[in-house]
Amino acid sequence: MQYALKGGCNLRFYCKSIRYSEDIDLDVRVVAKDTLKAQVSKLLASSAFQQVLKTRNLSLLDVNPVKQTDTTQRWKLKVLGPATRQAVPTKIEFSRRKMKDSLTYGPVDPEIIASYSLYPVLCNHYTLGSALAQKIEALIDRTETQARDVFDIHQLLLQGANAENLSGELRSRLSEAIENTMSISYGDYKGQVVSYLKSEYQDDFGKESYWGKIQEKIIQIFESSMKGRG
Repeated sequence: MQYALKGGCNLRFYCKSIRYSEDIDLDVRVVAKDTLKAQVSKLLASSAFQQVLKTRNLSLLDVNPVKQTDTTQRWKLKVLGPATRQAVPTKIEFSRRKMKDSLTYGPVDPEIIASYSLYPVLCNHYTLGSALAQKIEALIDRTETQARDVFDIHQLLLQGANAENLSGELRSRLSEAIENTMSISYGDYKGQVVSYLKSEYQDDFGKESYWGKIQEKIIQIFESSMKGRG
């Protein structure tokens, strides 16, 4: 497999996440930088793709390949739709830093397909276990700790991801993950997560008490995983 969907869209499309994601992030390997740039730019500008968008009353504006390096290729663009008065900014990013092997190929969650009246969409993406490891790495390594990483970890655990299956290297860093989890305020959670949840979940999941329960549960699981490492 030469590419894999990751991040928030992987969680939303394949892992039952209730949190919307603004951007599309993928890992890629083998494809040369210039080749990928040409192919993606051609696709975004193609009449066939524009026609698909038009059937949904959507259009793309200000498509810009803002970053094109050997490790990261990023397109910034805006999407204009019937439900928005102003175009919504988004990005598509490909990374070559470290594509993992725990991938699978399959259809996007049928509930999402049905809710938007789409045809089935199939894609390479990371498995539940790999998504958990990536989210824990993000919680540890980001320059600015993000509440969404903690929320996503909690969602993955609810779907059956197992922290006991983490690599020894990642387990050895869970104390950092615990420290970062504890550092995130309810205000951060409300701003970074609650406003991106499906509307029917915002009241219950937006409570400060619920955020406290998420933090407590994550810390307990991390501590248990640390104790179990050999």
